[in-house]
Amino acid sequence: MRKYISLLLALLLLFLPAPAVAFSDLGGHWAADVIREVTAKRPDVIQGYEDGTVRPDRAVTRAEYIKMLVTGMGFMLFDISEANFADIGSHWAKEYIHTAMRTGILLNWEEGEEFHPDLPITREDMAKYTVRLLGYDTSQADPPDFTDSEEIAESCHPYVAAAVEKGLLQGYPDGRFKPKRHLNRAEAFAVIARFLQELEARKSLLGTELDGPFGNVSHNGFVALQDDWIYYRNPLDNNCLYKVGKDGSGSTKLTDSPCIHISVFGEWVYYSNPDDEGTLYRVRTDGTDNEKLVDLRVSFLNADSTGVYFINNDDGNRVYRIYGDGTGLTMIADFRADILNLSGEWLYFVNLKDNECLYKIKTDRTKRTKLNNLRTRYINVVGDWIYYSAYRDGGIYRTKIDGTETVRVSGIPVQNMNVFKNKIYFINAKYDQYLYSINLDGTDMELVAADEAEAYKKVLGWLY
Repeated sequence: MRKYISLLLALLLLFLPAPAVAFSDLGGHWAADVIREVTAKRPDVIQGYEDGTVRPDRAVTRAEYIKMLVTGMGFMLFDISEANFADIGSHWAKEYIHTAMRTGILLNWEEGEEFHPDLPITREDMAKYTVRLLGYDTSQADPPDFTDSEEIAESCHPYVAAAVEKGLLQGYPDGRFKPKRHLNRAEAFAVIARFLQELEARKSLLGTELDGPFGNVSHNGFVALQDDWIYYRNPLDNNCLYKVGKDGSGSTKLTDSPCIHISVFGEWVYYSNPDDEGTLYRVRTDGTDNEKLVDLRVSFLNADSTGVYFINNDDGNRVYRIYGDGTGLTMIADFRADILNLSGEWLYFVNLKDNECLYKIKTDRTKRTKLNNLRTRYINVVGDWIYYSAYRDGGIYRTKIDGTETVRVSGIPVQNMNVFKNKIYFINAKYDQYLYSINLDGTDMELVAADEAEAYKKVLGWLY
């Protein structure tokens, strides 16, 4: 009941107009409107002072700006990271700085031995940190065209270009960018307003809630879902195939042999049998008629009404299809592939012959299309979007199914990523190996499970 009351209150607040905030020092200021708007909507990100002022011309420190970004994204806070800055040990913002390091806003090798949290932040650093957080593709932005472009640090050039292109920042009327100029609070309010607008735009792009699953937690097919049943390999029983009701009842052992790469369709569960060199088997969902389907070593199974699609490890990792009864073996893609994902009439996969970039091909073997220029892993197709991790930084990226609008959702290095009910679940590959979740727009990171056993229970309970 408490949950529903909270939801009703949240909806009520959503439709109530935000109260206007009055500050004593905003008379005639160019940023007065945006300052009132941001402080009304998101006072947790940036607000005025207790004396009723907002001090729009006061410089923003590096620590203050990092706090704005971390708070704006709704990240949980961390008190440890690879950041070994000598000047943040007892600083009020140390958790925000550690969180920024863990989420890819800051790069340890780039910042040096000290972070200088109380120094004013420069416009070029502000551009760099904000663009990193929003995940804009800096490789496609045109070089910055300002009369003082040579004053922009080389490492900041692509970030400034992307920030200007996306409307986060702009130059001055005299044609200069003034990269070393300190960001003041008025400018910070303006940038944060655009930052929050971008987050809202991303939410509207994602549409309504989608159920999934759109991959599986391990991407080796340890878990599959159909109707009211979860099919999984049980690590407590030699990795044999089991099923259990979504409510936790009716646990049933289906095979005496271990399994991997599980895919279920109709009355059959298809899997790779490690005890038989990884060949393709099937068993009915009631545990009867367990049989070898084809004498091939297979991985990344995807079953639907047209057959079982898989990577044929006996034929150079090419993509094949076989009918559910074991007949009609057909090559779909004549090149080495990895991480196969079926969605509708399209197969999405990593092309090992093209630097592990993301491709798609129709199940009728037509219209092979390259979708990105990133080394890709952990593919999840969600409506009109593909979520995946890239070897570039281990972060989470999103690309439309036509290959456009690539953006980095999160800079957190991940492994074993899955999308379910508008959440991205992942193992933090760099720090603690715990299971976390974030929203599809990259906001609101939360800890889901802090050890392997707990994570597995979460998988069986509701993550799938």
